[in-house]
Amino acid sequence: MTTRALYTGNINYLVADPSVTLGAFIKTHMGGASPGLIEYVCNAISIDTMNETVLNMDKSGNIEGGSGNPTEVALLSLVHELGSDYEKIRNTTKGRSDQGQLGEYLVLGKQFGFSSARKMMSWAVPREEGGYRLYCKGAQEVILARCEKYIAADCSETKLSDEEESEIKEVAFAYARRGMRCLGLAYRDLPEGFNLDAISSSVKNSDGTDAFEAETYLTIIGLVGIEDPLRAEVPGAIEKCYQAGIDVRLVTGDNLNTAVSIAFQAGIIRDFHFKDGTTERVAGNLQDNVLMEGKDFRNRVYRVREGDKKEFDQATFDKIWPHLRVLARSSPDDKLTLAHGLNQSNLFADTEVCKKLEREDGIKIFPDRQVVAMTGDGTNDAPALKRADIGFAMGIAGTQIAKDAADIILLDDNFASIVTAAKWGRNVYASIQKFLQFQLTV
Repeated sequence: MTTRALYTGNINYLVADPSVTLGAFIKTHMGGASPGLIEYVCNAISIDTMNETVLNMDKSGNIEGGSGNPTEVALLSLVHELGSDYEKIRNTTKGRSDQGQLGEYLVLGKQFGFSSARKMMSWAVPREEGGYRLYCKGAQEVILARCEKYIAADCSETKLSDEEESEIKEVAFAYARRGMRCLGLAYRDLPEGFNLDAISSSVKNSDGTDAFEAETYLTIIGLVGIEDPLRAEVPGAIEKCYQAGIDVRLVTGDNLNTAVSIAFQAGIIRDFHFKDGTTERVAGNLQDNVLMEGKDFRNRVYRVREGDKKEFDQATFDKIWPHLRVLARSSPDDKLTLAHGLNQSNLFADTEVCKKLEREDGIKIFPDRQVVAMTGDGTNDAPALKRADIGFAMGIAGTQIAKDAADIILLDDNFASIVTAAKWGRNVYASIQKFLQFQLTV
């Protein structure tokens, strides 16, 4: 992953030349961003990232790679490109540093961890003049919805008008259309005595739970566009899956347009999935049920029974899944629901529906129970990996819990390796057949 765009101070820094780093572009474009804006960006990233995420440097001070969360590695690389040292910022910030005398004040800081339910992460650190400064990063639509101010070009806090908010949304939409993940950076200064554990009575998280009061009334610093390019071999591997009768779906936490862009590049979504007469390959031009957002998917496949108990609706699920190609802004529970619903589906037995799907939509339903393979890397993916017939965990980015729940571990975290593993499995099976045939014959 690589940062390729930054919107801050009403200026959109978007790099088109792949040989130029975003940091170098920001420092030269239109005279360069002001030192104050750069400081806001670098502080927000350096403080509000996990200690486990680090950059690996060579003897000359150049980045050789990184370890930890790939998104955070990309953000820390931007900090380095802008001429700042993320470790120095961390180690000299009271409430964030665990080094030397400042380490005594580590307990004064508070981390609000990332989760798929919140789609954001924050870190509060004490200020010299009293109170706290809270830095946030997360899904741009979640961050922006909680902002009432923005940082202007002169580093002043300015009320976020409807026009400014619309402009920021347009920039985020443009990033997504280019296939970039878009993150929002924000902060808030909290007064002395503020209760960091207080819960808001009006603001909700993405899953409907109550938000922390500290993470409301924010000031947006800017947006960061992160390019997550497909490996060159992935589209070919997906095409081989289709040729072999394996259907591939994308389940992701990315927003709708980013997910559509990635799926289209990979070949999961094709031209015929879009409405006739449309040329832009964006979410709004897709046919019904090809793309769904996680919350809409959950609302449709679960019905509420007496006592507010939710019950899985297999009949509704069977109307959706043959068309579904991409599930965006999803949670790990959505992966479990998808695996469960496919495993349970008896749609193949309804010959009239299957004929209609093939005649009207060109969709062929395998004439037997659906066999499900699921990939995942997070701890919360473990139930879905266990529920699927075959669970693939990531050997590099995967957590130990995900690996324990999986049947197969991809040592290189590469989707194309699934195809290789399938070929290897067929070769082993064929070799066993030949061996047994030889033994029985002689």
